[in-house]
Amino acid sequence: MIGRWREINAGDVYGSLTVIEEAIPRLSADGKKKRFFKCRCVCGREVEVSMPALTRNVRTTCGCGRYCKHSVRKPIEYNGEAHYAPEWAEMLGISVNTIYTRMYRGDLTPEEILGFKKIEYKTAPQHIIQIDKKTGDVVAEYSSATEAAKATGFNYYCICACLRGDSKSSRGFIWKKAK
Repeated sequence: MIGRWREINAGDVYGSLTVIEEAIPRLSADGKKKRFFKCRCVCGREVEVSMPALTRNVRTTCGCGRYCKHSVRKPIEYNGEAHYAPEWAEMLGISVNTIYTRMYRGDLTPEEILGFKKIEYKTAPQHIIQIDKKTGDVVAEYSSATEAAKATGFNYYCICACLRGDSKSSRGFIWKKAK
């Protein structure tokens, strides 16, 4: 049986995908040629999609729709400017996923979505004291929990749990912040 030749042109829209051009055909598992098309999603990403996936609405986005139920199709307006989420992310120095997650919550306005930039945390390393649980003697002092974990071979997260007060000791030692 000979398959039907379906006409798909540049500029045709399937869901959030706009066809740019026909890509190089590929062989399927059964050895038949499969037509592919280079498409641009509304979020700006380009993907190659097979003809059946396009025409049967199996593939309607590049995958960006999983982040945002409200859709990235519309530009976000803020301070008199309108840009799509990836453009805002690049300008603000935050990830696109952060914007999509904030949009997904649904209760945020564009000012709340885009109004604050990525917070840069700069904390000085805390000096850590390793105390023997039985004797109460100071065994060693480290400049950070990471250094203590590397030097002793103990789990970093267990040391941090002691420092936070979540557990009393780890591996027979009490871990405290130096004052």
